[in-house]
Amino acid sequence: MCLIDKVSIPPGTAMNTQDGITIGASFSYTNASPALSSTLTLTDTTQVGSVGLALIKSIDKLTVKLGEAITYTITYQNNGSTPVSAIVLRDATPAYTTFLSANCGAPLPAGITACNVTTQPAAGAKGAIEWTLTGNLSPAAPGQARPGEL
Repeated sequence: MCLIDKVSIPPGTAMNTQDGITIGASFSYTNASPALSSTLTLTDTTQVGSVGLALIKSIDKLTVKLGEAITYTITYQNNGSTPVSAIVLRDATPAYTTFLSANCGAPLPAGITACNVTTQPAAGAKGAIEWTLTGNLSPAAPGQARPGEL
C-alpha cells in the first residue's frame, strides 16, 4: 500500500503557518479465514519556514511479493536563494517492512562536505533512520538519502 501526501504552499503564506492532514487507507484480505482487514493512518504536519528545502520520497516498485526487497529514496533540494545548514533527515521503517540498509547517495550535493547515517535499526528490525549532513546545501543543489527495506 502506498499513500502519497502532496503539500503545496501558496506564495505569500505567513512564516510559521502550519497545516496538518491525516490520510488513511483500509483494506481487507481476500479469502482469509478468519476475515482479516487493516486500517492505516498517517498524520503529516507541514510548517512554513524561511528556507526552501524540498523533500520527495519515492519507491522503486508499486507492488511487491512477500519477502521481496523494495528501495525508497528521499530526494532533497534547496529551492531557496541562500545556503541551508544543519540538515538532519529523519524517517522510519514503514508498516509491514523491516530495515535492510541505508546510505547517503553519491555524489554529495554542492556545499555538503559529509553525510552520515547517524541512526539506523539493525538489519531485519524496525525503527528510526537518520541522516546528518555537514556543510551548507547550496541553492538549487539536490541530493539523496536511501534506506532499503524488505
